[in-house]
Amino acid sequence: MLGTLGWILVGAALFGALALFWNEIKEWLNGTAANAVEKVLGYNARKNMHKAICVADRVMNKIRTTAVVYNKRNLIDAHYDKVTIEATAPVYEIDDEVVKKIDSENEITQEFQYK
Repeated sequence: MLGTLGWILVGAALFGALALFWNEIKEWLNGTAANAVEKVLGYNARKNMHKAICVADRVMNKIRTTAVVYNKRNLIDAHYDKVTIEATAPVYEIDDEVVKKIDSENEITQEFQYK
């Protein structure tokens, strides 16, 4: 059977797939799945489902807009400083060129060197 490490890797892979396709999953949940829930359980169940999807969407946005930066103070240091940065600009305010680069490469890397 799978050991603890195996289950961690399976969970990480599932979460990665969820994060990668979240917009498509969210649209399907808000459309097709919500229609089926309303047909079987009623309008209040559909409304509660939409609320749950909104909460999950906020969590996914928080995950997507957070970056972790590791910095070495100087060349001889053996340790890195860790800084967590959160994006504060909404997606519609970000330059189209930057959004296209993120979509194609899944990341933007900026390296700074202090002398």
